[in-house]
Amino acid sequence: MATIRQEISFGATTNASGLRSAASGATATSQHMVNLDTTKFNGATYYFEIVADTSVSISSTVTLRRSGTSTDDATCSIPTLTTAPTLIRSSSFTPPAGATDYVFFITSGVGGTTIVFAARIIVIQNASITDTETQIELGPDHIVNGVSTSSATFVTGADPKYWKYTSANWDGTITAFFEVVWACVSTKVTATAELQVADGTGDGFAGFAAVGSDLTLTSTTITRTRSAAVTLTAGRNYRVVYKTSNSKTAVTLYNARMVIDQTASPTKIEAQYLLNGCIFSAGTGLQKTITKWDSTEWSGVTNTYTFCCDAANGSTSVIEADTAAGTQITGSVVTSPDNQGFSSSMTMPSNGNLDCKATTNNSDIAGARILVACVITLGDVTVTPTGSSATFSIGTPMISGGAAFTITGSSATFSSGTVTVTPRIDVFPTGSAGTFSIGTPTITGGATVSPTGSAATFSSGSPVISGSAAVSPTGNFATFSSGTVTVTIGGDVTVSLTGLLGTFSIGTPTITGGASVFPTGSQAVFSIGTVTVTGTGGSTFLPRLTLLGAG
Repeated sequence: MATIRQEISFGATTNASGLRSAASGATATSQHMVNLDTTKFNGATYYFEIVADTSVSISSTVTLRRSGTSTDDATCSIPTLTTAPTLIRSSSFTPPAGATDYVFFITSGVGGTTIVFAARIIVIQNASITDTETQIELGPDHIVNGVSTSSATFVTGADPKYWKYTSANWDGTITAFFEVVWACVSTKVTATAELQVADGTGDGFAGFAAVGSDLTLTSTTITRTRSAAVTLTAGRNYRVVYKTSNSKTAVTLYNARMVIDQTASPTKIEAQYLLNGCIFSAGTGLQKTITKWDSTEWSGVTNTYTFCCDAANGSTSVIEADTAAGTQITGSVVTSPDNQGFSSSMTMPSNGNLDCKATTNNSDIAGARILVACVITLGDVTVTPTGSSATFSIGTPMISGGAAFTITGSSATFSSGTVTVTPRIDVFPTGSAGTFSIGTPTITGGATVSPTGSAATFSSGSPVISGSAAVSPTGNFATFSSGTVTVTIGGDVTVSLTGLLGTFSIGTPTITGGASVFPTGSQAVFSIGTVTVTGTGGSTFLPRLTLLGAG
């Protein structure tokens, strides 16, 4: 079980006009657009979040609206006295199943103007993560009315963004796309957008060439267009460029993004907190496009946080991430971000809002984000003795028994010895089903095992193996771990207990008494009593405790 945070950003801007504004008593619909696909996130709870203010003390609302409709799925209410940029998060909302394009919709109170500087959907996944999606903003300046070009050759637009694919920060099954939100000024021209990758020479921002197929548009309606899957190259920098077919008629770009889908139970992701998506405001003050930092939105993970800034070629500016109160976050300083720069590992502060600023501002800083290199961990083992049986589950194994114990990390110390819990489960199969056996075989609440290429789901009492897991005979038991599955079928094994009775044979393995049997070939290890194994001349095992569980 883990908790992770993802965001899907409309954009974030320090521009005085915001991403969108509405005059006194008026309404306005954002030109920036996002796509939320619920099939890409398991165990998810969704929120809508904005940074907004009003020119005078009025009450306004900003809703998350399904594009092309009047249906709102979430609401952020802006109270009176919100005359400085303020972060507001909605209550949780339930989106339609599947994919939905969203805009945001402003209803301004009478007497003043309402301005939205940043808007995003927050996705909190609390589950054994099987699927997730990361969206990385790569567009030109996030400003009202977008960024237009009349160039008939590819350009990046004002103040471009870059993304570096660090393959060590991703796993599972990865499928990558790029998408743009754009419009043509006239239907007489064709807009073209292209994902490009650098060739890895020089400073890493040279020799850009096309990746996959270009996207095209002839509509004057603001449209979100996503590519087919593209192949990524580790360690390379990516950007999005666009052009018009006729230099006399412009095309406008509002958003450009990389979209990374991960399936097959990923354990590594690179999420982000977008702090600013446009040229920094002049001076050395806070940018005010704040984001919310809440450490409880992450659990069962080990995270490394890095501050990343986009800037002009050869920039000598200096940028840092701060708390909303203006205190520098340790490790966040980026010096001379030549096209793009990264800080060292950050030490995240106490929970609260985060911001950023330039301490040396050469008016060439194009954007800022916090990158989160997240590694999902299994967490500590829990041991709970009850009677004389043991119940195991993935993630939180429980041991039942009559011995006293203490827990240190993944080791359980018992009164009669030290037991180490390893990420493994032993299954005694009968045909296509099997039971877990320690004393009285029992499983409560169910357990899930994720093998390579498939998943095996175990139900209470008689776990059934489903999927297409590989089978490898090694004795008469099945060993499951988080990455592989082995179902074993071995020769006859006869076991005689001292004080307890039990037999083990092919087809219907059974255990009588209060002990566990883990046979390998013609030998067996018992958790209770002295064990004599016959079949290869016989062997005697002295009493000891053995625990094979899931960490």
